[in-house]
Amino acid sequence: MTVLGWSRPVGRSQAGFTLLELLVVLAMLALVYAVAIPTRPAAWRGGDVAGAARTLAQDLRAARATAIAQRREVAVAVDPVALTYRVDRIETALPARDVETLTVSLAPGERTVRFLPDGSASGASLTLRHGDAATTVNVDWLTGRVEVAR
Repeated sequence: MTVLGWSRPVGRSQAGFTLLELLVVLAMLALVYAVAIPTRPAAWRGGDVAGAARTLAQDLRAARATAIAQRREVAVAVDPVALTYRVDRIETALPARDVETLTVSLAPGERTVRFLPDGSASGASLTLRHGDAATTVNVDWLTGRVEVAR
């Protein structure tokens, strides 16, 4: 039979997959999934202290940029007991599954990390820990530069 130039031999089935073939493929995928889940990355299980430190560093950099752009001092208050920090009036909690302790070292006489309009800062060192893993976020007092160190 010919339709618009295409022909198909009579009596031959169309190409495709049977239900049995699809079930076999699904069973193999389920097996691979069952084996892969126990070996998932640490970030899925919790304890991604480096990720939490990168997020904190990003917020500190944003506070510095705000201080420069708006020509005003921006303070970041850090609460190591509650595992939170506050920039202006926005409070952010560090994920408890990723951070067990937070150690804050500020410049003498300081209660917050301050970013000044000229880009400098009061300086700080914030160490996030989860188990044996630790990551430190450093704020340079002269340049205001924020760096993450393992």
